[in-house]
Amino acid sequence: MSTEDDSDDSLLRALAVAPPVQPPPRLVTAMLIQLSAVAPVADQLARVRALVGSQDAELTERDDGIICVIWKDAALAAARALELRDALPETRIALATGSTGAAGPAVVARIVERGVAILAAGIQRVNVDESTAALLEHKFELELADDGSMIVLVEPMASGTPALTGKVIGNYKIVSLLGTGGMGIVYLAEHVTLGRKAVIKFVQERLSKDIGYTQRFFTEAKTAASIRHPGIVDVFDYGKDDTGRGYIVMELLEGESLRTRLRREKPLKPELAITLAAQMASALGCAHAAGVIHRDLKPDNLFLVPDTESAHRVRAKVLDFGLAKVTTADAGPAVTMSGNFVGTPLYMSPEQCRSKAGVDHRTDIYSLGCILFEMVCGRPPFIDKTVGDLIIAHNTVAPPKPSDLIPTITPALERAILRALAKHPDERFATMDELYSVLSQLAPQSTAAPPLARTALARPKGFSEPPPISDGAQRASAVSAIVTTPPRAPNALMRRGFVIGGALALLLLVFAGGLLLRGVTDKQPAAALAGRRAI
Repeated sequence: MSTEDDSDDSLLRALAVAPPVQPPPRLVTAMLIQLSAVAPVADQLARVRALVGSQDAELTERDDGIICVIWKDAALAAARALELRDALPETRIALATGSTGAAGPAVVARIVERGVAILAAGIQRVNVDESTAALLEHKFELELADDGSMIVLVEPMASGTPALTGKVIGNYKIVSLLGTGGMGIVYLAEHVTLGRKAVIKFVQERLSKDIGYTQRFFTEAKTAASIRHPGIVDVFDYGKDDTGRGYIVMELLEGESLRTRLRREKPLKPELAITLAAQMASALGCAHAAGVIHRDLKPDNLFLVPDTESAHRVRAKVLDFGLAKVTTADAGPAVTMSGNFVGTPLYMSPEQCRSKAGVDHRTDIYSLGCILFEMVCGRPPFIDKTVGDLIIAHNTVAPPKPSDLIPTITPALERAILRALAKHPDERFATMDELYSVLSQLAPQSTAAPPLARTALARPKGFSEPPPISDGAQRASAVSAIVTTPPRAPNALMRRGFVIGGALALLLLVFAGGLLLRGVTDKQPAAALAGRRAI
């Protein structure tokens, strides 16, 4: 046998024992469509087939009546889903994305079943899983469903998003687009002389001519700018650009929303949850002292930033005062969206669910109680699927005991959570400062917030002295009817007693020393003795 034949045999033997070549992994997106029961199925199916067309997609009809379309491009699938949503208003659509490899058909089947589950649980029109959302977040507007359980595809980002890169707004030059939502568009910007990075938030173009929304947008700016606290985002400027669109210039935050953190880690460790809730209570207490009620607290509006001086090296920032109610005398009537109640049903207080006109600062205490419940238990207190059921639950159903869900929760923490979730405002904590005090006592000594963290805060506008913290809220008379001073904690009274007692003892020592000195130096002039007493 020749040398060439030997080489061929060696190659054949190597191929025989070599592992099979694995196909490269690829992303596929499954679109699941639940057709309407009130329109002819044949007509709807024809419309679906027309939208899919001859593009790179595979359409099948399942035995359960659900239409399944497999796409190789998530963005194209999202665009077609939105077209289908607009063409067939009664359909429900879900998108799920995954990576396939050697076990392609089996993986695709699992992706499809995940989409079917999303379709069954979803209320909104086009729901997507987190993998799909990650691929679409820079191209499409995404938002959370009202109950926080689903991610909803809204519309392409290009809609209402002008090309502003390089444009100077006030003292800031726009660098790049950060993201967009149903109400606003957010850009990264830089101060033209200082080089300081900031965020500029614009009103969506379709809303810029809505006088009510524009007023609400500027209410957010004025409200946040009036409150100086490390737990509230700083507002540097606001106004209108040369096209008349409103904008707000805010500090650039590096970190993640509480919602993102809870998606990754649920539940949080109790000591971290307590520390974050205490920080939120501190910030909101300052807002309440300035006559501002947030009314839309939820994990999406709470941002976690690195902070080496805070417990657990993280600080919670309160965002989005767009639904805030300003209760100071010069604020004018509260601004809301006409015809709608304000807030997010998953975290709304019973009185806010009823659209009660007299909602006060204690509605925020209830909402923070819902958030603390979710941080500690891994789910909100009420998880009904419809807005109507949530409203009924908030008003009539007792929240589950946290210890029934997480047995290791301490009785003291459970009492604090359930008190914040009391149905009647009078049964909750009277103020955020009282809630802050309780949470600070619950936090382990090693993780409790520094004692001077709140006394060092800049004062709200209109106040001549910063509000003391550990001894309760000493507020200006302009908002005394809104924020009631909580009772002082016993340890604060004891500390005050020690200080007063020590001062009296020091005065007695000085007086006794003066008498002794006078007896020793009788001949010193009276003026000299008087000078020593003054010292």
